[in-house]
Amino acid sequence: FAESRARHFAAALNCSDPASTTHDVTEEEVACMRSRDAEDVLAARQGMPDSILKWSPILDGVQLKEEPMDSVAAGRVATNVSIALGSNADEGSEFTGLAWDATEADYESYITELFGSELASLALEQYPASEYNISGYEGKAPAGHGPYYASSRLFGDAVFSCPARRTARAWASAQQG
Repeated sequence: FAESRARHFAAALNCSDPASTTHDVTEEEVACMRSRDAEDVLAARQGMPDSILKWSPILDGVQLKEEPMDSVAAGRVATNVSIALGSNADEGSEFTGLAWDATEADYESYITELFGSELASLALEQYPASEYNISGYEGKAPAGHGPYYASSRLFGDAVFSCPARRTARAWASAQQG
């Protein structure tokens, strides 16, 4: 997964041939990517496949040979160990690609581009911009900007909160069983 994303990112930054997606990222490509300015890096991120970030261990076949949750489900972990999990309300604000002053149409288009029309309709139903366009959203910001805040919450839940809850449920189940 990590190598695949790095290859796509190198291509998006014009640091490698987009047609060449089977090689490991070279030192020259890494140097090229490091030479890009922040604006180019942020723009390249928008076109990444699987744009929703995946925060999880990377299987390397040496130290980690299977998905951690598969290990938990199969009982191949020490369940007598306490774990701490959590997230916060605004974690998605750093990762949404939607502009602060985006319109509802921008929001709908952005979510549809990321998720496809079927999943986007479900996401937009659960995170309607109009519900986040309130005065002083949770006391943290000025009124307005509902599309940005809805996108931020959607990303925070999808990438952080929901995976943390799934992990907690799986861990609790493994401890009982």
